Amino acid sequence: AVAGCAGRLHSQAMVALAGQAERLSASPARLRRFEACLRLLRRLADGGGSGDLGRLCDSLLAVLRTTAAFALHRGNPEMCVDLHWRLANSYSHTPSLRLTYLRNMAERHAEAGHLSEAAFCAFAGLSPNIEQFEQRFGDDLPQEERDGCSPEGLADLIQQAADLLARAERYELVAPCLRPALAFHEARRDYARQAALYEQCAAACKAVGSTRGKRFLETFYRVGLYGDLFEEKQVFVYKEPGLTRLAELADRLRAVYEARFGADKVTMLTDSGEVDDTKLESGRAYVQITYVQAETSEADGSSRHFVLETPFTRSGERHGSVEDQWRRRTRLTAEAAFPTVVKRLRVIRSEHEDLSPLAVAVLELRAAAAKIRSAAEAEPPDMKRLQMVLQGCLATQVRGWLWSCFGIHARILD
Repeated sequence: AVAGCAGRLHSQAMVALAGQAERLSASPARLRRFEACLRLLRRLADGGGSGDLGRLCDSLLAVLRTTAAFALHRGNPEMCVDLHWRLANSYSHTPSLRLTYLRNMAERHAEAGHLSEAAFCAFAGLSPNIEQFEQRFGDDLPQEERDGCSPEGLADLIQQAADLLARAERYELVAPCLRPALAFHEARRDYARQAALYEQCAAACKAVGSTRGKRFLETFYRVGLYGDLFEEKQVFVYKEPGLTRLAELADRLRAVYEARFGADKVTMLTDSGEVDDTKLESGRAYVQITYVQAETSEADGSSRHFVLETPFTRSGERHGSVEDQWRRRTRLTAEAAFPTVVKRLRVIRSEHEDLSPLAVAVLELRAAAAKIRSAAEAEPPDMKRLQMVLQGCLATQVRGWLWSCFGIHARILD
């Protein structure tokens, strides 16, 4: 009974705050007074040993701060989605509000053409991030909130997610997504719905074969935010739709941060190397964007690790002759795996490896061979792509790598 009362208090307080959070955040003075009251209540709760009340105060403060941040980042779509996600998690004891924010996120993603993210907002059961990101509802969930979580509602959300996955051309995920809905309709002996879902699975499986090697789902970029105008140094991996060019993302982010800090305060860094904070001017914002290659899981198509390579020579020059050209490979690990409910994820680990000229040449040859094999084994063979790859293999630059292999090997033998 005590747990039920605590859960009901938490749920009702969050619902009440949801209706007033935007109005409170619009007035800085009113917001500061309300936060001061919550902090005082938090201290009193700690002194009285009331853990439930303390957690409620923390949740209320988190909602207020996140809501207030919307005004600061209104022109930054990635940050706004991140804030919506924080709010959704703040309402973990109030499924109805959490679902409302997830639906809002899905609508925003769908309107912007980010269909994979919209699908994961509708149903994240097929995501490798579920243990890390998803909130578990406690046993003290009020009955009125439990009533809103029905098997029928879940089946409808799964159907919406599957439709979005098909539109996003993530055909491999359609059947796994629909399995829980199929089980539900099997238990109810709803054969008409089962037939419709099996037809949808069959269409997705056929699409996998017919579009193999022809889909360009996303492009990934490392985005570093440096300088004291940002709250802290941050490095993200951004997921952009299709074949988004680096210049497109750079123009968009420049516009976002120039609108926030001023056109004369933003510098776009063109070098992909490590940024030395000590050489940056104070009072400026620096943005560095670099293309990265995803290491995609064959099991579920998810990507959490990314690789970028930067050339260098022992003499300090960026580029040199093929036998002197080294390459630094950087492997980035994101906080979770793409695709997920947001379009960017923080980089939590960065590992470096220096590749010798011989290793670089071998990698180039392997990459060229893989491209030739992929084009030749396509059904039907992709003659246009095969011709382009073969022409590239005969180019002077590529032949140089081949001669580099023989030259370096000869030096070793000598």
